[in-house]
Amino acid sequence: MVTVGRAIRPSSQATVRTLALWSPLAKDSGASARQVSKMETILEKGSEGEKSRVRNGKTRIDKAYKRIKNVERRTMLIEEAKYNLETKSLFDANNVILENKLGCKLFHGDFRDVAQQKIPDNSVDLIFTDPPYDKESLSIYADLAKMANRVLKDGGSLVTYISQYALPDILDQIRSNGNDLHYWWEVCIALEGPFARHWQRQVVVKWKGLLWFVKGNRPQLPDYLSDLVFSQRADKILHSWQQGSAEADHVIKILTVENQTVLDPFLGAGTTAVSAIKHQRRFIGIDTDPKALSSVRANMKLNLASAE
Repeated sequence: MVTVGRAIRPSSQATVRTLALWSPLAKDSGASARQVSKMETILEKGSEGEKSRVRNGKTRIDKAYKRIKNVERRTMLIEEAKYNLETKSLFDANNVILENKLGCKLFHGDFRDVAQQKIPDNSVDLIFTDPPYDKESLSIYADLAKMANRVLKDGGSLVTYISQYALPDILDQIRSNGNDLHYWWEVCIALEGPFARHWQRQVVVKWKGLLWFVKGNRPQLPDYLSDLVFSQRADKILHSWQQGSAEADHVIKILTVENQTVLDPFLGAGTTAVSAIKHQRRFIGIDTDPKALSSVRANMKLNLASAE
């Protein structure tokens, strides 16, 4: 008997030798038309690696199908965003970044170089960002802190995502330059399931941390900031590291006021950009990946143009 709804595996009654046999087998076993359609989509549009993983039971049919549809949707959104938004022209035809009435500047490049060339001292009110935190990348937090110390105004804040496994190392990196950044607080982001597992530490990860540093003695804080945020799972269609928008909205609304400047040196899909502009803040974004800029345009088109 063929099991449908999970990856199809060989059985004593029917040996699945190739993916091309899926649809007939599924139909014969009474599988739903929807499940058969998913199999046919994987056969037609999936990579050889994807097909092999499903055939060998390493990837569920539903997961493989969703991944294919997400890639299709991302491509569609980016293609649709390849034009200037009618009254909010964010980009020209050559992807040269323009400052417009939204107060948005986006730059392609390494944040260390771009910030040095493009961002004046003491000009930024909030840095809200999500750097990579694999072991090989942890030294980047030292460079982030060095830049933050220069570009933040007195009382400005650096708020950065972290992974709990690397907390001691990240703190050491941020403090390594003898800067004026002072640890202020940690914000807990309660995640929406399904939850990831950290296999090496044997932990089910149900929350993520934001570290909050302040330049100088006290933050420029218009109101109290709650240290608990209930996040919503991002669809990650536009970027594999995309975060939910709840935490960006929460931090930006409390730690800044209208027309102040928010910087994200690891732009990703542009979640911070959308949140900043939505709340009438000026925004500067930087990313080394040129695809990120396309994702940002798509994200802005989805979330800003439709909101008017």
